[in-house]
Amino acid sequence: MSEFTEKLKAAIKGRVVVYIDAANLERSIKDMFVRPDDVPDILKHKLATELAWTTNYKKLSNFFKSISNCSGIRFYTAEFA
Repeated sequence: MSEFTEKLKAAIKGRVVVYIDAANLERSIKDMFVRPDDVPDILKHKLATELAWTTNYKKLSNFFKSISNCSGIRFYTAEFA
């Protein structure tokens, strides 16, 4: 495990529930690699859709379950009427 993971594991006490603001997380990810100058030369031949970041929620869940007594991951997002 990384040093960060070890520190996080040591800081967690008791049960954990993770709440994710899914809309903001997904929007933040979409903003990565927005400038062509930021793309490394080795990846310039790829399409923008191939370079897009995504969130692997299963891995995120497994990570928290591996370092804590994670009793759930919940998602919330804005609802517009």
